[in-house]
Amino acid sequence: MRKNYIDHLRVACILLLFPFHTCRIFTEENFYVHVQQVTGCELFVQLLGPWFMPLLFLLAGMSTYLALGKRSNGQYIKERVSKLFMPCICGVLLTVPIQTYYAEKYHNAYTGTYFEQLKLFFTKETDLTGYTGGFTPAHLWFLFVLFVISVALLPIIVRIRKMKRETLSLLKNPVVLLLMIIPITLVSTIEIATIAIGKYMILFLLGAMFCTNEDILETIKKYRACYLGIMLLITIQYILSRFGVIPEIGGIFRGIAYQTRMWATILTLLGYAMKYWNTNSRIMNYFKEVCFPIYEVHQTILVVVAYYIVNSTSYFAIQYVGSLVCTFIISIVVCEILRSFRVTRWMFAIKERTNPNKDLPVKIS
Repeated sequence: MRKNYIDHLRVACILLLFPFHTCRIFTEENFYVHVQQVTGCELFVQLLGPWFMPLLFLLAGMSTYLALGKRSNGQYIKERVSKLFMPCICGVLLTVPIQTYYAEKYHNAYTGTYFEQLKLFFTKETDLTGYTGGFTPAHLWFLFVLFVISVALLPIIVRIRKMKRETLSLLKNPVVLLLMIIPITLVSTIEIATIAIGKYMILFLLGAMFCTNEDILETIKKYRACYLGIMLLITIQYILSRFGVIPEIGGIFRGIAYQTRMWATILTLLGYAMKYWNTNSRIMNYFKEVCFPIYEVHQTILVVVAYYIVNSTSYFAIQYVGSLVCTFIISIVVCEILRSFRVTRWMFAIKERTNPNKDLPVKIS
């Protein structure tokens, strides 16, 4: 049986990037287009930031485990190249420079042409964020890192698939599942260019391990309310400390609280999705096909749209809602245009249009 909740959670995470990245315009940390800090936007980013990208890596591990039941290793690697590596390269060359062009205009009052700035994109000294110009993979770092992890960990995933069902039975214990935060926290210090590669790798492997035994997934579903309680408790503590109601946690305990909030949120979402979201619908079938292309183009569109909106009005509500709504609509339109041509489907790994009724339950009268 297809685990539709995996697709649904992946789509939800990617769609959440629309409000998340729009909020980035109004947070303390710099961005390609950056206005005043708004407390609500800062809080939204801090609440979502710890878990939604880690959840995507865990879901990728689950999908990899299931995909290898239908594909050979060679077919899997070929698919990863076409679905992750090629869109990443095409995006970095064709769409990301547009973001840094508008960043140059916004932060540095750049007056040159786009093609003149394209030279700066490849030659200017940069911190790899691209927030004030220069080379950056931008948000497409996720595709590249996921590609590297998928290929590098393939032998381990293959080995996991060959394990007996009882080998990882210890994970059926809800306490042991929660205690996975210990190895996650330990490897979180392994970073490359500020990317927590160690954490993403272990989450990818845990996703695969979860699929080895349905009892593990049943445990996550059964104890979802417990994980929800832990997540809410730590989240409330974070909010209260942020607003000065209670003292902040310091030292190593702050990092542990951060990682525990992340892990408890992932287990909570996974548990409730298995219980209530293992369904199917036409709209979800659509977004399953275009969620990754939407991910590839949405931030470039946001930067362009936000640049013109924030320069035309000082009202936060208009800046935020206008940027969010216009970006979402234009992203859908752009994906449909790219979907209409074979070459752009290949460049951005977009699936051809399928029967909208595919995989829907059939009513028998």
